[in-house]
Amino acid sequence: MDAMGVDQALLYLTWFAEGFFLVLVRDPDVAYALARAYNDWVTEFCKAAPERLFAAAIQPLQNMDFALEELARVAAIPSVRAVFIRPMFLEDRYLNHPYYDPLWAELEQLGITVAVHATPGLWNPEWSSHGPFFEKIKDRLAQPPVPGGGGGPFAGGSGGAGQSITFIGATPLGHPLAPILANWLDNHMFVASTLIGFTVMERYPAMKVVVAHGKASWMQEVLEKMEASTRVIPLLHHYPVSTEPEEMWERGNVMLGFDAEERMIQALPQDFADKVVWGSRYPHHDATSAWDALARLRAANVAEPLIARMMGGNAARQFAIEPRREPPA
Repeated sequence: MDAMGVDQALLYLTWFAEGFFLVLVRDPDVAYALARAYNDWVTEFCKAAPERLFAAAIQPLQNMDFALEELARVAAIPSVRAVFIRPMFLEDRYLNHPYYDPLWAELEQLGITVAVHATPGLWNPEWSSHGPFFEKIKDRLAQPPVPGGGGGPFAGGSGGAGQSITFIGATPLGHPLAPILANWLDNHMFVASTLIGFTVMERYPAMKVVVAHGKASWMQEVLEKMEASTRVIPLLHHYPVSTEPEEMWERGNVMLGFDAEERMIQALPQDFADKVVWGSRYPHHDATSAWDALARLRAANVAEPLIARMMGGNAARQFAIEPRREPPA
């Protein structure tokens, strides 16, 4: 963390608990036991540096009674500053189902932040993964076979003068595209259908949410499209929306995780400064350090007060974390 310029970190979940496998557990009692075991482990881990490490706890959403019991338990643990939720279908219900209303109400009452994290597009059954949608289109997206001989766009040099190797055979693109599209699709669907469309932001205005790992620039496009749609097909016909999406978004206590290389944020920082938090996917291959993020924002001439909010101030406030008194040199 010191080397990456990170003073404090909210720890998201492991591969198992992050929703890739825990959500596949059908027995609610087993899911409850596994959730408690993970939460006990991660809170114990945070004790190594209680002023720097904080946890996002998992909930056994297979049974709402169990989920609320575990929420009440972890709420009393100082290191727990968020509850992890992945935007997905569980028991054929999406997060805009009334089933989840007791969870939103309790999270608002307890003041614990909802930490929403998209899928990497692997084994979940949604449209954004190696599931039904990509299974249907993967062959249609295949690159056509290239006739043998000669060069061309699919040819690679073999080292000999005037010689080339042609890649022959169709290459399915469905699965490789899944992790590229999954993060944006998951977060877009959650914000548009649940927070705005199902009026969760309106009905639970004090509930804090951070939607991470899917960039933030897309939110402007979502709001523009939703505003246009409400004039043609009012959301009031489907959901009890009493205000326009942009107004709801501005009033809502929701922030988005961003990457410093996002061009819209560099060009229009004032439009995002109050609604974004920086994060790194370390140790993933595309992780960046805080030093990298600071350099990019400063190179784009973003004002230092805005950078301070985007890089730490917003996150500290949203997760109710006291900033570290003695940051690393």
